[in-house]
Amino acid sequence: MRKITKQAVAAFLNKEEFAKDNTQVSYDPIEDLSIMRLYGNLIAKKHWKGSENLWINLCGWNTPTTRERLNGFPNVPIHTKKGTPYLNGYEMISDGLVAV
Repeated sequence: MRKITKQAVAAFLNKEEFAKDNTQVSYDPIEDLSIMRLYGNLIAKKHWKGSENLWINLCGWNTPTTRERLNGFPNVPIHTKKGTPYLNGYEMISDGLVAV
C-alpha cells in the first residue's frame, strides 16, 4: 500500500483533513461526515452518526489508483477480472455508491 493511501485512510477514519497530490480527505463536524476524493471525484464517504456503512464509488474510473485508495480501507477488497471490478467476490457497479 502506498504511503499516500495510508495517510488518506488514516485521516478519513480519524475524522481529519488531508490533502496531497490527487487525494483529498475532508471532515464536516456538523454532519459528522468524512469524504475522500480522488481527482475531485467522491470515492468514499461515511456518516459517523447513525450509520455503520462506508460508501465507496469507482466513479466510472476502474483504475489501479482508484482501487488502491479504496483497498486501503478495512474490509474493502476490490479486484478486477477481465475489466470488471469485484468487491468481496461480487461484481461491483463502476459508477455509483456501494455500501461496504
